[in-house]
Amino acid sequence: MKAQPLIVPVLTTERLTLEPISLLHSKGMFELWSDTDVCKYSGTVADYHGNAIEMPATSCANSNLIIDFWLQAATDNWGFRWAILKMDSESFVGTIGFNSPSVAFRNGNEQ
Repeated sequence: MKAQPLIVPVLTTERLTLEPISLLHSKGMFELWSDTDVCKYSGTVADYHGNAIEMPATSCANSNLIIDFWLQAATDNWGFRWAILKMDSESFVGTIGFNSPSVAFRNGNEQ
């Protein structure tokens, strides 16, 4: 039996909101991944099927493949990303998450 997808909680601090990455963050992801300095040491970036993604991103379609990668990882129960947003402006700052969570969040239950 396949495990349930990870349920990624929304987290907040005084200054930041961390919410599960989604296509709502497309514009911010494009701005991030189209920056040559961000991509300088990223190495090869691939979609969920292992196909190389052109970096720096030249369109939202390129960076949306990264979002899709993390959505699939959460569905497959092995990784996820939060979008980091400034609390005061809701502007996208970046992402953070786990490449291989060791059962940190399973079905909404912290272990």
